[in-house]
Amino acid sequence: MRKPNFKAPKDWDRRWLLLAELMASFSKDPSTKVGAVAVRDRRVLSTGFNGMPTGVVDSSFRLNDRDVRLSMTVHAEMNVINFAARNGVSLMGSDLFIFPLAPCSNCASSIIQAGVRRVIVYDYVIPQRWQQSFDTAAEMFSESGVALLRLPEKEEKEPEEDVSNIRIENPTITPRHQCLKTHYPLDSVLSIKPTNALAWSLDRLNMALASILFLLLWKAPHAGNSGRSISASRKTNASN
Repeated sequence: MRKPNFKAPKDWDRRWLLLAELMASFSKDPSTKVGAVAVRDRRVLSTGFNGMPTGVVDSSFRLNDRDVRLSMTVHAEMNVINFAARNGVSLMGSDLFIFPLAPCSNCASSIIQAGVRRVIVYDYVIPQRWQQSFDTAAEMFSESGVALLRLPEKEEKEPEEDVSNIRIENPTITPRHQCLKTHYPLDSVLSIKPTNALAWSLDRLNMALASILFLLLWKAPHAGNSGRSISASRKTNASN
């Protein structure tokens, strides 16, 4: 069975950006491939990539002519919003993950109107020719309350914990009868770990053996006295 040849990031934001990168690979744009994913409560609501509108022929002539391509191409963010609207899916309160660049000012207006609460992108260098449009989009997001997050491309590794100096001590074992005497909650009595269960059983066994020994020592003198009284009564009857 074939398995994935990559490992998913630990951070969920990076996982969705990885999916947006996959959506970008579907684009036929020879210059810039963009993908976007709308997510809410860790569920995908809508996906999209930049390309020609549905039913419009994406011929090599149109794709290779920059002016024609720019005039006919629908951006990935707009496709996410449009396909969600077509399927009756609300994007209110959702997160929009875009790869590789932040949205332009035109897409930002639609993102705000759709009710998206966060826009997450990688912290890539924006080309100079698009800088003004992206700055306008960032300003619109700031004023409308939409958070724009720029993540580093590489995920920071968590520092490994040094276990060489960790000292492991045996937990204090409290037998059941002591728990009941000290009025411990019943949960603390029942939730005995496997390592404590053996010690608790041995403690009960020692108590039982001590009780048996006490009874044997207590009955031994009484048993001797009763035996002597019986023999004495037999001698008396015999003499009579």
